Parts: sequence; structure tokens; C-alpha cells
Amino acid sequence: MPAINRSELIQRRLENFLGTCLLLGSLATLAGLLGYLFAGWAGLLWTAAMVAVAAAALSGVPATIVLRRSGALPLAHWQAPRLYQIASELARRAELKYVPLLHYIPDEQINAFAVGSAQRGNGGIAITEGLLRALSLRETAAVIAHELSHLRHGDTRMLALASFLTNAIVYLGLFAQLTLLIAFPWLLEHEQGIPLISLFIIVISPTAALLLQLSLSRNREYAADLEAVALTGDPEGLAQALEVLEHYQSAWLESIFGKKRRLPLRHRWLSSHPPIQERIRRLQDLTNPPPTPPVIGIDCSHERADGWVQIPVRRLR
Repeated sequence: MPAINRSELIQRRLENFLGTCLLLGSLATLAGLLGYLFAGWAGLLWTAAMVAVAAAALSGVPATIVLRRSGALPLAHWQAPRLYQIASELARRAELKYVPLLHYIPDEQINAFAVGSAQRGNGGIAITEGLLRALSLRETAAVIAHELSHLRHGDTRMLALASFLTNAIVYLGLFAQLTLLIAFPWLLEHEQGIPLISLFIIVISPTAALLLQLSLSRNREYAADLEAVALTGDPEGLAQALEVLEHYQSAWLESIFGKKRRLPLRHRWLSSHPPIQERIRRLQDLTNPPPTPPVIGIDCSHERADGWVQIPVRRLR
């Protein structure tokens, strides 16, 4: 297992932190500007209050509701002792008070996601049947570390708040555009002008908000990759898991569009996840050539992960 390039890890962490602050701050600023354009300082205060209430409400949504709607089934410790051993060790390394509950989704797609908050004790990580069938235990451990990093840093709540802000900005912006369109004859008749900067903000705000939200989501994926490596000490394990994911995604795309079809750059801007090859490249930048012993403290060999889950799983077709 290659050693971690600590200086590269620290630099990437700083870049992701600053990027998160910039993107989330830009969304909040855009929402505040629209509120101010609608009702002056009162509108700005109402926007701030709305964001505060939304943040409080979103933090109280139980993770079990989201997991149940996704068809996830809770895994008891006796059903997946090895996976819980890995999750417990990672939670200890992350200095979390609670170990996230693991859930199983009977779906052939290779996927995993986190919901809730590990700090509040209601965090959960869902893993699909396809992932358990396709990945080794080492690769599955890296994926669990990635999802636990999302929980550790409150990414689920942050992205939910960003989604709320984006929706508010889109609806406000479209409402303002419609209002201007209806009022345009009256403005011409009474020779009333609109400041160019205000018009510019109203026109671009819906699109800008959507792009900022997607960029924030990609930023948090990069950050979760880095934090997963910091927890496991194994960038290669996560890179291998991503390679498996890319293989299945490429096969699916080729079945629809034909061979060697790549997503155009403009479409990548509209994706909530970064390109897998770029994520792998960044992980490879974190490794030093000299091999060192595993540092996760658990023997995550190349065994298939599904061998450690005591539930009926179907073979992938």
C-alpha cells in the first residue's frame, strides 16, 4: 500500500475548504441580493431568517425517512460484523461519538450514499447489492470511509441547504422576470428605468444558482475523497473502487451511445459528481512510491465484500 503524500493532502484540504466557503457564500449572497431587490433591507432580513429556519428544519429530518424511501433495509451487527468492524474503526479515527448504521439496498447498481448526521447519532450509510458484489472488502472499506466523511462534515445537511437556497433563488428570479415582463409596457409609458445591475442579477440568478449548487456538490465529493484517504491511509483502495464504478458506467453508456462516447465538457458542468478519472488522478497524486504496511488496522484483503453480509444477495446479470 503506497504511503500518503501529506503535503499534497493538506494543500487539497485547504483548496476544498476555501472552495466550499466561496460557493456556499456565493449562493447566500445571491439569495440576499434578490431579497434586497424585492423589498430592500426588509427583504434581506427576511431572506436571512428564511435561511436560518431552513437550516434548523433540515437538521431535524430523520435519516430513517430518507433511507426508507430509498428502499434501504437496516443491517444488524450480526448480519455484517466485518463491515461494522470497519465502520467502527473509521468512526474512532474520525473521533465520532456514534457509529453510523449500515443499510442494504437490493439494487444491482453500484452505489452508496450517506444521510443524516453522525454527530447527532442518526447517521446512516446505505450500500447496494451491486456494490457488495463488485468490490473487494478493501475497496468497500474505502467507500464506507468516503460516505462517513460526508457524515462527519455535515455534507448532507449542507447540500440540502444549498438545494433549498437554489430553489428559492430560481423561483424568485423567475418571478421577478415574469413581473418585469408584465410591467414592461407600464415602465415604457411612464418612462421608468431599471438599474442595469439589478436587471443583470435578476436574469442570471436562476442559472448561476444551479451552477453554484452543482459545483458545491462536486467540491464536497473531492473533499470526501480526501478525508476518506486521511481515515484509511489507502488512496489506492478508493481509486480501485472508482475504477470499478467507471467500468460499469462506461459499459452502460456504451450500450446506449456506442463505444468511446465521453460526456461533453459542458455536460460535466451540469453533473453533481466530478469525472471519475479526475477523482482517480487526484487520489494518485496523494501517493508516494515507497510501499508501507496497511494503516487502517483491519485486514481488508481482496475478498469480496458480499461474503461478510448475512443476507440473500442475487448474482449480477
